[in-house]
Amino acid sequence: MRELVQYIFLFVALLLLQVFVLNNIHIAGWATPFLYILFFLKLPTEMSRNWSITLGFIFGLIIDLFSNTPGLFALSTAFLAFLRNPLIYLYVPKDDVKNGAPSYQTIGIGAFLKFAITASLIFCFTIFFVESFSLFNLKLLLLKIVTSTILTFILIISIESIKPINK
Repeated sequence: MRELVQYIFLFVALLLLQVFVLNNIHIAGWATPFLYILFFLKLPTEMSRNWSITLGFIFGLIIDLFSNTPGLFALSTAFLAFLRNPLIYLYVPKDDVKNGAPSYQTIGIGAFLKFAITASLIFCFTIFFVESFSLFNLKLLLLKIVTSTILTFILIISIESIKPINK
C-alpha cells in the first residue's frame, strides 16, 4: 500500500512539474527536458507490459491535453513503456534483476546510467521525429534530439543521486 501511494505521488508530482514548468523550458530553442519519463524508469520490473503501456498512454494523454499536442506524448510515452523491460534486460541479465524499481541499488550504477540514457534517447527520438514527421531539416532534428536527451538524462541522474547509494 505504501508503494502505491509513493507511485501515485510520483505520478502527480512529475505530471504537474512537466506540464506547468518543464514544457515551458526550451534552452536555446532546442533542449526541452522531459523529466516525467522518470516515472516509467522507476516502475517495478515485475509490472506487466500491458499495465506499463496503459499507464504510459494515460500519462502521455494527460500531458497532451495540457500541451495541445494531440497524441504526441501519448505515443512516445507508450512506446517507451513498451521498451522499458527489454532495455533493462539489455544491460542486466534477467536473473540479476531484483524485483522492484530499477535504481543504482537494484541494477548497479553503470547499468542504470546506460538504461537511463538509452531510454531518454529513445523517447526524445520518438517525440521529435513524430513531431517533425520528416527528415527535411535533419541537422535541427538531431540537435533537438541530442540536446533534449542530454538535458533529460542530467535531470534524471540529478534526482536519482539525491538518494544515498547503499554498498
